[in-house]
Amino acid sequence: MYSNRRHAATVPPSVARRDTLCPVALDHYVPQVHLRRFQSAGPSARLNAIRKSDCRMFSPRTQDVCRIQEGSTNPYLHEPRAIEDFLKGVEPRYNAAVDALRSGSTDEPDLEVVAGFAAYVATCSPAAMRIASEAPRRAVEATASMMDARGLLPQAPPELGGASLTDLIRDGTVQIDIDPKFPQSLGIAQIHDLAHQFVESSWDLLHNPDPSTPFITSDFRLVSSQHQHRRPSRGSCRSHQTWPFD
Repeated sequence: MYSNRRHAATVPPSVARRDTLCPVALDHYVPQVHLRRFQSAGPSARLNAIRKSDCRMFSPRTQDVCRIQEGSTNPYLHEPRAIEDFLKGVEPRYNAAVDALRSGSTDEPDLEVVAGFAAYVATCSPAAMRIASEAPRRAVEATASMMDARGLLPQAPPELGGASLTDLIRDGTVQIDIDPKFPQSLGIAQIHDLAHQFVESSWDLLHNPDPSTPFITSDFRLVSSQHQHRRPSRGSCRSHQTWPFD
């Protein structure tokens, strides 16, 4: 694994995971080995980026973007940093695998590396965790509604108007928040299966020969859509996943 994938920062005790001031990992949810393929040529080697919050352009280094504190640490897993072991089989081989895709001389190991990268982004990026949180949130709301209908939950206190939990959820007074680390843990536990599903799917490679209009990337580069295959798929994947490599 690339040694510069993680960087150290110091956080105050109020947000530190330990009792004393300690270094906290800044994990890249988009591996730098991918980001470097989009940096500008020349000695500066910077990215030409657009900040989502204000749509302003800026030129960061690859090590300064697409990273969050303890992004690869998941307390729901027996081994909280298990995803790092998975990435050891992806990051060091990523450039060679993408170059093989470019040349058309890919073999199964190359597809496994690129599929592993896609599975990691689809599992551990903030957008992926936010999207995956929606299903358990709706499940909790449905369970609360069923318990309410059976009289298993007390009425709300007078401060909340004595309404039922179902009504409080419906009008937005009560909101269900899912810890995004929970769906991330489910994704990590199944990441090998997801990567295998990508490998066994049909692949269409789009080559862009025009340097004046290059592909762009983002902090969540997977685009899913319904797709009618023109030929039988090698597997059972019915959705169409699109992502840029360089």
